[in-house]
Amino acid sequence: VLVHDGLCRQFPYLLGQGNKASALQVAATAKWWYLLLCWVFSLLFAGLALTSATKGDYRSAVGWGAQIAVIWTVIYGAYLGVMYRTSSEFKRVAYNNVIANVLGFGALVIVKLWGYWGLAARVVLGSTVGLYLARHYVPVKVEAALDGKALVALAKISLPLSIPGYIGTSCLSASLGFIVLQYCGQSGLGIYGMALTFQAMALTLTAAVRQMFITKMTLKFGETGDVAACLKYAKRPTLLSVAAASALALALCMAIGPFIRLMLPKYEAAIPVIRILAVQLPLSAASLPLIILQSALWYKSVIALSL
Repeated sequence: VLVHDGLCRQFPYLLGQGNKASALQVAATAKWWYLLLCWVFSLLFAGLALTSATKGDYRSAVGWGAQIAVIWTVIYGAYLGVMYRTSSEFKRVAYNNVIANVLGFGALVIVKLWGYWGLAARVVLGSTVGLYLARHYVPVKVEAALDGKALVALAKISLPLSIPGYIGTSCLSASLGFIVLQYCGQSGLGIYGMALTFQAMALTLTAAVRQMFITKMTLKFGETGDVAACLKYAKRPTLLSVAAASALALALCMAIGPFIRLMLPKYEAAIPVIRILAVQLPLSAASLPLIILQSALWYKSVIALSL
């Protein structure tokens, strides 16, 4: 929270201005913070896993241990993602995401065979492979180094921009999960979780395009300082992205019924939920030009739109 949104804005913005030295300094400070968090949380979850293991609760020990892989993917993986910025690099990101999603989908077999233990193995395998690919191909490699002033500057940008993210995750996602569990029970939450899994796979394309747009729009804003010019620049790519996302959503709605009935018949009830969640694909694509509001640091507008 302290640096991520600030890094997403400052790194490409400074590069767009031609200030490479400052951009690399920001990246080095951010990397120090990400790695610090990863090690702190890794030690925390390792302690929880060890405590559970000493009590003979191996199920909990494996669950806590699996979170270490998740932490590195979520936190350090977020840093690595910001370092990709050119079209060729974003192709690599798309390939990485496809590989990770295909692997995760294939690993559903071990979940079916081993249940909880298979789920833990799938989480660790998918997280590890995704992080390895992102780190192996990362185009900008800097040594982690703490710069107190740079960290404070990142925090001042990042904290206001993090509010919309928390509305969508800590507030909306968590509340929906609680409501489903409360009123539909564990089976309902399982159906909803399966639907979200398929939605995440389908959103791979739009997520890759969005990540590319965040960087390109911020680079453009760094070059021009003109919001109107950036919106004009975004018009054609947004239309193409909406068309592609709509076609993908339609294909998902048509194919998901036969696929689940054949491969995962226990989750047949998830079919209409997946079709509803498919609407997110064109909506996500259509929102691409709004990225410029973050680049321009229009905090109030960003928060209002999120609400």
